[in-house]
Order: sequence, then C-alpha cells, then structure tokens
Amino acid sequence: VFRHYLYCVVATKKYNATKCRRIHIKYGDKDFARKCLNKILKIDPEETSAWSNIIFLCNSSGKYERAIELSNDLIQIHPYYSILYNNRGEAYFHLGKFDLALKDINH
Repeated sequence: VFRHYLYCVVATKKYNATKCRRIHIKYGDKDFARKCLNKILKIDPEETSAWSNIIFLCNSSGKYERAIELSNDLIQIHPYYSILYNNRGEAYFHLGKFDLALKDINH
C-alpha cells in the first residue's frame, strides 16, 4: 500500500508523484519536478507512475529518444500499463514516426 502513496515534501505540503509533476510543470519548474520524482524513485525504484512522469518530462523537454528508451524498458516489465504506450506514442509523433505513434496511441 505504501508504494502507491509515496510523497514528495514540497514547501511542507505533501503531493503524490502525479500532482508534484503537474504542479511544477504547470509553473515551468521541470527541474524541480524531476528532482522530486527522482527522490521517489530512490525510495521505490519500481514506482511505475513516477517513471511514467519522468517519461512525460522527457517528452515535454524534447528528449524524445530518451522517452522512447525508457518506455521500451518499462513496457517489457509492465505491458498493460497503457500510459507508457501513450507517452511513447507522443515521442514517436514528435520524431515524425507517425505509424509507430498511431500504433501506440491505439494500443
């Protein structure tokens, strides 16, 4: 149960990984969001939602090849976690690999 409720302490408030990412990306602080997610991954390296958010950050920072690489690794471990396909599909789209993007988005 604990692994699904990992928290990152930000300004004395607790946010789950997704909320942490959204808050800091919304305000343009991607580096702080990445640091927050990395802290979560140090606690639990298998926290899939944190990895998914790292991939999201890669996409939003233009690091599409890295997003694809991370997605591929995680899809091998969690083949039914659909957000991984969506994240990878977005990276393929930005790289102009539309057939692969469509395949992932429709997965």
